Amino acid sequence: MRNKSRIVPWDVLTRPGQYLAGAYPALRFLDAEQCRLRTVQKVGQISYEAMVKNLRTAGGKALNVMNWVHAGDACEVVAQLVRDGVPKRLAGFSPQELQGGVRA
Repeated sequence: MRNKSRIVPWDVLTRPGQYLAGAYPALRFLDAEQCRLRTVQKVGQISYEAMVKNLRTAGGKALNVMNWVHAGDACEVVAQLVRDGVPKRLAGFSPQELQGGVRA
């Protein structure tokens, strides 16, 4: 019973059989009542800065060439690349959170 990604209640110390039976089906015989620990899942989220860093690594040189071809007209470069929508990993962020960089 680790507390990695979960909150372990004090009941685990007083009623360990219930929690062991709830965690491992093979140990159901330990207790008629089974309790499971809830896991706090952190959805894989990427901050705006990490997205920019990844884009720079993956396409920075290509963007540089496009900038040369369009004589420094960044608007033309961006116009050729922009697509509708939001990346799935950023879908839960509000514009204010993206401006702040990191979601709490």
